Amino acid sequence: MDSTLKDNIAYTLILADVLHWNLVRTDVKGTAEQMLTKAHMFLLGTIVESLTKEFIKGREAGACYKKRLEALEAMGVIDATLRSELEWLWAMRNRMHLFLISEAEYNLSLYSTFTHNRAVKAFRALLAALSAATTTDVAMT
Repeated sequence: MDSTLKDNIAYTLILADVLHWNLVRTDVKGTAEQMLTKAHMFLLGTIVESLTKEFIKGREAGACYKKRLEALEAMGVIDATLRSELEWLWAMRNRMHLFLISEAEYNLSLYSTFTHNRAVKAFRALLAALSAATTTDVAMT
């Protein structure tokens, strides 16, 4: 991974940590809590996008996020359950495209503690899977 991408991922992780800190260490509630949750899930999805693209780099499946997930599953890096969770995280990340959202986001249950924890779990599971794959010859195939 080139140093610029590493720096940008690190920078984005710091922002995600700041948002996470605000979610769990302050008494923010209601709409503000939902906004922080949405932003945090967006950041995690953006980092996942870059990590999967970098891992698949040089392979033909690298162009499209869903194709990268299919390739990672075919390579044995992730399983079907994690793939499904990463597809869900991507759908949540894509809610940044306001023109694609068919309902008002205000007070939606989409941005809850449950969905926040689900996003974090998927993100951490991908990190573990990629880390495990880089210590085996899966990454070289």
